[in-house]
Amino acid sequence: MLEHLEIRDLALIAHTGLDLGTGFQVITGETGVGKSLLLGAIEAISGKTVSKDLVRTGEETALVEGVFTEVRPYFADNPEVLSYLEEDDMLIISREIRRNGRNICRLNGRMVPLSFIQQIGDRLCDIHGQNDRQQIFLRDKHLGILDRYGRDLIGPAKKDYNRVYRAWQELKRKEREILIDPEERRLYMERLEYQINEILDINPEPGEDETLRQKRDLLRNTENITEGLEQVLAYMDGSEESPGLRDLLGLSRSQIQHLTLYFDGLEEDLNRLIETEELLDEVRRSLEKIQDRIDRDPQALAQVEDRLDKIHRLKLKYGGSIEEVRKYLDKARANLERTKEAGLLASTLEENKAKVLGLLEEKSQALYEKRLEVAAELEENVMAELNELGMEGAEFKVRFKRLDLEEAKDYGLDQVEFMLSANKGEALKPLADTASGGEASRIMLAIKVTLAEADDTPLLVFDEIDTGISGRTTEIVGRKLEELGRTHQIICVSHQAQIAARADRHFYIFKESDDQRTRTHINLLKEEERPGEIARLLSGRSDDAKSLSLAQDMLKSRD
Repeated sequence: MLEHLEIRDLALIAHTGLDLGTGFQVITGETGVGKSLLLGAIEAISGKTVSKDLVRTGEETALVEGVFTEVRPYFADNPEVLSYLEEDDMLIISREIRRNGRNICRLNGRMVPLSFIQQIGDRLCDIHGQNDRQQIFLRDKHLGILDRYGRDLIGPAKKDYNRVYRAWQELKRKEREILIDPEERRLYMERLEYQINEILDINPEPGEDETLRQKRDLLRNTENITEGLEQVLAYMDGSEESPGLRDLLGLSRSQIQHLTLYFDGLEEDLNRLIETEELLDEVRRSLEKIQDRIDRDPQALAQVEDRLDKIHRLKLKYGGSIEEVRKYLDKARANLERTKEAGLLASTLEENKAKVLGLLEEKSQALYEKRLEVAAELEENVMAELNELGMEGAEFKVRFKRLDLEEAKDYGLDQVEFMLSANKGEALKPLADTASGGEASRIMLAIKVTLAEADDTPLLVFDEIDTGISGRTTEIVGRKLEELGRTHQIICVSHQAQIAARADRHFYIFKESDDQRTRTHINLLKEEERPGEIARLLSGRSDDAKSLSLAQDMLKSRD
């Protein structure tokens, strides 16, 4: 449930924090105080579109933060969301709405994209605003609603159907490969063979391009390198005119050996000179080996550059790196092998296709029959709710349309649409075309109450669900919301006393102004404060004796 809601600098709300509870919660207040701001805040943390104009005047950023608890069961099949959960089973969703239009969203303190917040919001919260097209009024949602309502009966049949549907899709994939035009297949195979041979002709090894680039740089500088090596060796060896390092070290060693006759302690220096001579010889041998390895073939550079160019062209065509070129080669080989085999599979495929298609028809029919059974129960229960809500002449139907077997979808062959005749004698029409105003509210409420056990969205939010209704119908709506609050957390903006009196918790929203600013506040009413607010809803005055007495009676009646 939504346990806590924090709002900062959102329109007229400077700062408020609400501790919400389970069950049915109502929000009331005078006209124009911004009752829908609270719903706007919930929309913000549900990932809905929020205007930057809602940022409070004089501020650059508005912040809405919601704490949802006991959420793990709703994301059991979503490991990405589960990775954000700690042991306390809590999700803290925060959204910064900036005046420059940017939004910063966080989930348990970690930045996430708005689309991820929307995914979570759709699972945790169902918001019905005054201008909102609730899921109930969207035709493409109706089949999902029906399946959720009858999940115990429909679920096993749907699982059986899905298993056969996946087999059918695999056969269709193979069919697309097999039934390709023979000439098109021949051209496709020729193209694959050409690509395979082109890669194999070069057959680059991972890392080869880097090795070749190093060799190319060496070959381009052969002359400078050779001259440098020869100069170093000349310094070491010397010449007839000038002694080299080796000669000078030898002379130095001989001189120190002579001096050891006169001085003690020179042996260590002598040993160092001997080691130096040995090291110099090692360096010389190493330089000679390098000198021997230098490729003086004038064609070598051209050959290296040619191979580098060929590898570069392969990389441009097949993936940007030698590793990707090798992957493309493996894929092309697999595609070529599969295409060669395709013709051999054609006759076997037709037999399998006929068999699976027959099984698919059987499973789709079984699924359809379960849905018909559930639809009849849904129609009966929604009609009973509509009658209680003052729409005695209304008729509610679940209309089915069947797809052809070749058009099978993962959900079956059934397309479902909710139909309604709001008044006796009127023709049935699509729900979205018939419902408006208070009628829409009652229809939505009737279906929501019916689906209460099947619909596991934990938070249901209603903005002025009582618009366009009055009298006994309003009292029934209040009772229905109270009933719905037993299985869901309900937040409802209302201006009807009969509805407010049924709530488990009552929030009052009001404005106050000083010389500079107007601020909106939201307070949780204590039990002793509720009669005054309900009296105001009844008569416009919170101190009217008759209204207060009636308000007290209304509050007692919910017990």
